[in-house]
Amino acid sequence: MANPPLRSQDKVITMNGKMQLKHFPAYADWLLRNCIDEFTRETLRLSREENIPLLSHFASFSDEDLFKLSYASNTHLLTMVAANQAEEYIVQSSESFISNRIGSIDRDAVIIEDITLVSLVRRRAFRLLLKNYTKDTALFFEVMEEADQFTAASEAASFYAYHKIQQENIRAINEQLARQQEELLEAQTLAQMGSFYWDIKGGKSTYSRGTLEIFGFEENISMENFMGNIHPADVPKVKTAIDKAFNENGLYECEYSYTVNGQEKRIWSRGIVQYEDGKPLNMRGTIRDMTRKYRLMQSLQQSEELHKQAQALTHIGNWSWSIADNKILWSDEMYRIYGLEPQSEEITFERFMALIHPDDREKRKTEIERSLQTGISEDYFLRIVSPGGITKMLKGRGEIITDEKNKPIKINGTCQDITREYELNKELQETAQNFRQLIHNAPDAIIVINENNIITLWNPKTESVFGWTADEAIGRSLSETIIPKASREAH
Repeated sequence: MANPPLRSQDKVITMNGKMQLKHFPAYADWLLRNCIDEFTRETLRLSREENIPLLSHFASFSDEDLFKLSYASNTHLLTMVAANQAEEYIVQSSESFISNRIGSIDRDAVIIEDITLVSLVRRRAFRLLLKNYTKDTALFFEVMEEADQFTAASEAASFYAYHKIQQENIRAINEQLARQQEELLEAQTLAQMGSFYWDIKGGKSTYSRGTLEIFGFEENISMENFMGNIHPADVPKVKTAIDKAFNENGLYECEYSYTVNGQEKRIWSRGIVQYEDGKPLNMRGTIRDMTRKYRLMQSLQQSEELHKQAQALTHIGNWSWSIADNKILWSDEMYRIYGLEPQSEEITFERFMALIHPDDREKRKTEIERSLQTGISEDYFLRIVSPGGITKMLKGRGEIITDEKNKPIKINGTCQDITREYELNKELQETAQNFRQLIHNAPDAIIVINENNIITLWNPKTESVFGWTADEAIGRSLSETIIPKASREAH
């Protein structure tokens, strides 16, 4: 084939965001007319060679079917580039990605590595066949420069689309969490439960709606005013429980009598203290009105002793790993976290890995290798098994130190034993699940509506009382369901 003449003034031009390519379209047209089969085979071969994760989603495809799919995709790409519509192709591809119209797979199956490796494969395929298109070195580099520009722009657009998709997914998750939080607050009120947050350092407290109703508050009050309404005989007990949480185990739990509008209520409360520099920073917890079920709850507490466990205060240790000589330095607290006597033995990377829970070793090894490759050390979680056979959950973070050539030479970091927090979170989740079961199995009909009079909760007892199923009632208003026509105006 005769190559098109090369002129010094022929360069890639971008005007008002419009990508105008001088030589790359002619090369794309040549590929389309002469080498589309070979180009397709090369892209498939290179994709397998690079082990693109996306290929796993086509495992059920035959080689012929996969070739046809790739052939159609490459034909579309080259046709648009040959028509000098490279920018339009990029826009269409990004829009198809965002709107989930990318063919045989779901957009959420695409990961970051796919975007990067697809760009690499495409660029390598362009270069491999370019030697058959021209022997002119100057033209060769002009075409590859334009091909690189197109590939980079396409990759950047794909990353933007990927980021936008992740934002959409996060927004959907946050909206779902907000709905669940609202339902939980409503359920707390129905079950005479509530939650609180006490800013110990700032001296302020905030309460959920359920808590405000239990205590008869119209607004958040100070800790001093709150303590003033506790029965005098129980004040020392509450103060002792708070002091114990602050100074011993971080877990606050107490049952006491509280006066509300002249009437005495029996209150159970529990909280977890967070610390800053060894000093109490805040406390988060829940409260429950136990007035009617005081004796039952007392019996449960005595028989199960669910709320009398105490764990050690959170420990934080320091560590440093010298990569070249494989030497690891631990502070005394790190040894204690791992169940070892301080400075009792020399810690190597192999010894450290041996202390990790068997199910977490490969994951932690992979994270370390990735950090060394990228130069970025991310926070991590892992389980360890102490020499005494105790399993703990740890949270760590590190900072990579590099030499003048940007090569990692050391990692410094910290590690925190979060076993107590991890187990408490699991227990709180179980409590929330048990609470949902309580509503589900309640002997009374329970209905929850939102501020727009729309039904959001309709338990099984309500179904038997009114004859409407939850699927029929939820999402509708009371006026459309159980309120008689004659009473709707009043309602």
